[in-house]
Amino acid sequence: DKLKEEIDKLGKYVEETANLRKPITVSKKDVKTKELIDDVISKFGELIKSKGIKLELFVENKVLSIDYEKMVSVLIDLLKNSIEAIENKEDRRIKVLGRKEENFYSFFVMDNGGNLATKSLFKPFRSTKEKGFGLGLYNAKRIVEAHGGKIEAYTKEGWTVFKISLTFSESAVLKVTSSGFNEF
Repeated sequence: DKLKEEIDKLGKYVEETANLRKPITVSKKDVKTKELIDDVISKFGELIKSKGIKLELFVENKVLSIDYEKMVSVLIDLLKNSIEAIENKEDRRIKVLGRKEENFYSFFVMDNGGNLATKSLFKPFRSTKEKGFGLGLYNAKRIVEAHGGKIEAYTKEGWTVFKISLTFSESAVLKVTSSGFNEF
């Protein structure tokens, strides 16, 4: 089982490495932001519960034209990184926020780890993890940029914040849900 797991990891690494030089293509369709976030969070439900992580979720429900699968992949990578970043903390908290900001819709994935190695954060083959390939954040950046968006990372008031900003069109508006977060 361990050997199969390592072979699967190596296969993923080879596949991701082979695709590094190819431009990312996106197949956009209209997606409700709440459904996107709920889908991502559902993949981590048991893990979050078993690790005693307090998860706060606030999503202003809008419709975005995005490649659903690729954006799920980005958000999964960011959430997985947050879980790993707070693994050894006594107080483990993660916030996931989505809201409209001017002509953009922004997703925030935040953890109370408070640490961020900003140098070469989005460059390939650079990882702070012992078993990391250094491709997760690099690919996240490529995917977000293929959508015409921007990804950034910073720390604020003890929180590590990853922010994804995607172009938003008012023609695709749903009923607004209050988010309750304005400080990030």
